[in-house]
Amino acid sequence: AMTKTGIDGNEDNITPVIDSLSKCSYFFNNIFCSGINPFDGVYSTLFSFPSVLNQHPLQFNDNNLKPFTGIGRTLSAKGYHTLFFCTKDPEFDNMSGFLKANGYHETIGENNYNSKEIYNANGVPDDIMFENAVAKLSRLSKNKKPFFAAMLTGSDHAPYHLPDRTKEGFTPHSNSIEKNVVEYADWSIGKFLHLAAKQSWFNNTIFIFIADHGSSFRNYYEMSLSFFRVPLIIHAPAIIKKDTLIERTGGQVDVFPTVMGLLNMSYINNTFGIDLLRDKRPYVCFSSSDKLGCVSDSLFWFKLLNSNHEYLYAYKTKKSISLADKYKSEADSMKIFTKAVFQSAKWLIQNNKQGAQSSLP
Repeated sequence: AMTKTGIDGNEDNITPVIDSLSKCSYFFNNIFCSGINPFDGVYSTLFSFPSVLNQHPLQFNDNNLKPFTGIGRTLSAKGYHTLFFCTKDPEFDNMSGFLKANGYHETIGENNYNSKEIYNANGVPDDIMFENAVAKLSRLSKNKKPFFAAMLTGSDHAPYHLPDRTKEGFTPHSNSIEKNVVEYADWSIGKFLHLAAKQSWFNNTIFIFIADHGSSFRNYYEMSLSFFRVPLIIHAPAIIKKDTLIERTGGQVDVFPTVMGLLNMSYINNTFGIDLLRDKRPYVCFSSSDKLGCVSDSLFWFKLLNSNHEYLYAYKTKKSISLADKYKSEADSMKIFTKAVFQSAKWLIQNNKQGAQSSLP
């Protein structure tokens, strides 16, 4: 979650790796996730579709449904080997079934790792997944096979478990397990990058860091904006030589087009995403089980579905003064945009129009 990082002003100092990474990368500081569950994040980041209200997106398993496009299928058509790593059983939430039906060659989880460290529902610790991923990717690289790998960490999700890594120099300094696991997750990312830097493929790889969702820490409004605001960091030492702060508003759905722009590859974009390095969007929207939300560069509109109450705040001021009456035209535009996005996503899937084109360049 963005609110746990030092780059967002958190003084707990529990994310030193992410904080330092943001200073040698493209760092997008106004990015929003699609929903409040890990499966929402997987779906929206990898397929650039909004997670439709009160639907489990990874359960779209109709055999007659065209495959979604997204980054995995697009790069697979260009000769890439596509993989998804997670710390637990990839069958959880139908991740494996959905991903394999939509462009991913392999899904790799706890039973594929040579490890006895399976503690709870979240599977193995993050650094075990990263160790195995680096080894697997290095084997692919030796076979001259380009790859796209997505990785979902698990340590910062309840039930919490803190593995012992004192022999590797990791010692948490916080006084709560909730903060300790954030320190561990951050340390694991550092370990991953340290291992990756030793590999032949490191300088030819773009690393993307984004959260599946945020947390309700620092909640100022009836809809927790911090649950939806996430960091996005694009790290590629060989091509990104200068740290760049990018403040334009974006979402998980924009990762795919942005990466394709960096790769400078032709592709068909039939998704809801834009290339954040070339284009600008007016709004990005998201949902929870009982709320719809939308943000612009300065305003946060949301609606409570159970009561039909609507609110508008200048969210960067963190002031709880509703501006819905003062900026009625802007509130109406954000409401129309949000409804249009969710209705379009639902219609595309219901009418089997969301899928890949007959051919990809």
